[in-house]
Amino acid sequence: MNYIDNTIKDLQQICVECKNYGTDQCIISKCNIGFALSVANSIQKNGITFINDGLQLIPKEDMKHYDNRMVARCIASICKSCKQCMKGHNENCTISLARRSIESIILKEIIDYPGNILTYIIKVAEQNQDFANLIKEEIQLLD
Repeated sequence: MNYIDNTIKDLQQICVECKNYGTDQCIISKCNIGFALSVANSIQKNGITFINDGLQLIPKEDMKHYDNRMVARCIASICKSCKQCMKGHNENCTISLARRSIESIILKEIIDYPGNILTYIIKVAEQNQDFANLIKEEIQLLD
């Protein structure tokens, strides 16, 4: 299964449902979903790459509300993409940057992805148990 395609489709759906979509307020560089979508499209086009200091590019002031289930679905697909990668884990890879951008919508603290989905869900649960449950449910749907 191509999890990046799933991620792109889900991110596009979130964009379309955003109140700013198609308006002057829709500024991709200032939007966590827009940033993640740009990164996911880059993965699809160029493969997985690494961006030095990529964490600095993630929007920090996006305060829009998004549907938690859709956000969890995107994270689940990204975690599955990470698991399939086999290039060695790196927090500056495009998969990690997309995940971090999306998770920052819900979580207050950055989570280092340990390379294992179960351990990741446990770390998410330390901040937000309900969101961790949503991610777990979405991952199970992908299996």
